[in-house]
Amino acid sequence: MAENDLQDTDDEIDTRQGIGKYRRWFREAVDKADVWRKEAEQDYDFVAGKQWTEADKHKLEQSGRPAITINRIKPLINVLSGYQRLNRYDIDFLPRTSDDIDICTVRKGITKYVLDACGYDNEESQAFLDAAIGGLGWMEVGYKVSDDMTDGEAFVTREDPFGIYVDPEAHKTDFSDAKFSFKGAGFIRIITNIQYKRMSILYRGGIVNSFV
Repeated sequence: MAENDLQDTDDEIDTRQGIGKYRRWFREAVDKADVWRKEAEQDYDFVAGKQWTEADKHKLEQSGRPAITINRIKPLINVLSGYQRLNRYDIDFLPRTSDDIDICTVRKGITKYVLDACGYDNEESQAFLDAAIGGLGWMEVGYKVSDDMTDGEAFVTREDPFGIYVDPEAHKTDFSDAKFSFKGAGFIRIITNIQYKRMSILYRGGIVNSFV
């Protein structure tokens, strides 16, 4: 057997082991979040006014009574949302010394440009609502590279909290101690990209590439 064939075999073994590890991580993250997802779905339903179970509605229909819903939750959520929008803070850079004034001015201008370009205010408000309703709000900060250009653009976007799967061993409320987290169809992307010996996962709010 040629030396290249042996190398390919070793690479295939490493690839299978990598796939198995990420599959195990994904299953553990899904199992850990199962209870939260069920409760959060109910929370979103309550805000939307869906506060009767099908069984309760059926009982009312059988007794000839209407299933009336007085939604007292949505107005409170609207108040919280309005408070967040009215009391929004602008990101600023403060100099430590007089030599930092020009640098801070440039950084502030660049940051404002990026945030305005990606509609940051709306994205932040949506993430805030997710946290207020379901307990978790997610945003991704990244850099999108165009295939047609050598340059790209920075972005900040709200992520669907139901599409994020976090390390079940994380204990901090902001998940800053998480070793990994998967985003939405990220696990499918991992399996797709594995053939190129490259796996991309969402890691602590950003994209990290792991090579095997």
